[in-house]
Amino acid sequence: MMLKRIVRSVLLKSGSIYVTSLYLTGLSFGGSIKTLFISAVTLSLVNMFVRPLVKIVMLPINFLTLGLFSWFINVLMLYLTTTLVPNFSISAFSTTKFTYQSFYIPSFEFGFLGSFIAISFFISLVYSFLAWLVD
Repeated sequence: MMLKRIVRSVLLKSGSIYVTSLYLTGLSFGGSIKTLFISAVTLSLVNMFVRPLVKIVMLPINFLTLGLFSWFINVLMLYLTTTLVPNFSISAFSTTKFTYQSFYIPSFEFGFLGSFIAISFFISLVYSFLAWLVD
């Protein structure tokens, strides 16, 4: 049962990292499927074993911020993954403006911390969507 959970998590994480790298240029895994797989395994294991410990330690802060500090924990786990996996990196990036009829989204520039936050959010969003599709 535990192995099935790990394999499912790794496959969904690798898909979400790949999709995120297609849309957000700040995420890079060197174009190697091996690096993509290793980063997905590392991120899954970090989220499975390290994240619960960090959440317990940071519980008072998370309680005071009404759960908003959990975003920082996600970013911290992603940063830990980038330090553990070579060729898996996150850098500052900018987006282009988007217009469709009367709908307009201006261009944004994300710094180092902003890029980690945006990419962490996008990976979580894609992961949740893929998990919903699989279930």
